[in-house]
Amino acid sequence: MKNKLINLDKDAQDKMLKALQSYVQKELDLEMGSFQAQFFLDFILEEMAPYFYNQAIIVGKISLFGG
Repeated sequence: MKNKLINLDKDAQDKMLKALQSYVQKELDLEMGSFQAQFFLDFILEEMAPYFYNQAIIVGKISLFGG
């Protein structure tokens, strides 16, 4: 496992895990256990969060300095 760019506190992590489980249940009609949800959240944080972070930095710079 890679180093995580984003580390979540317990409360935020629990909320995100529940949101993932709820989404998968509602949209895909699949039951996602806590291990699976944690595995998926880890993937999102490791592989996708850097792109979201970089985009947020770009938007922030444009907001501050124009673009």
